[in-house]
Amino acid sequence: MRKESALFLINIGQLLTLRASYAKSGPRRGPALKQLGIIEDGAVLCLGGKIVSVGTTKDALRDPWLKKNRKKVLEIDCTGKVVLPGFVDSHTHPVFVSPRLVDTVRQQLRPSPATG
Repeated sequence: MRKESALFLINIGQLLTLRASYAKSGPRRGPALKQLGIIEDGAVLCLGGKIVSVGTTKDALRDPWLKKNRKKVLEIDCTGKVVLPGFVDSHTHPVFVSPRLVDTVRQQLRPSPATG
């Protein structure tokens, strides 16, 4: 069995989620897109790069797996911080590689106004 790396974000001031405050399931549309779930004093447990648990710090500390393995987990105290999902899609298509690369190189080779 392979060992999984574990990360535990604890005491999060505000944990923003996409969980709606209403019971309706399925994709959100219209005004529902503006609603965020906010968990005060939140916690997030990640194993092997995947989120496996989200909730309050109090509830997370009751988790039997965490109680048994807490000394092996990288724990980050997020007191007073806001944690939110990050949706990053940093891909590019091969057709854009050359023009973007050329533009980047030109920009870097251009003298700055300070140096003339």
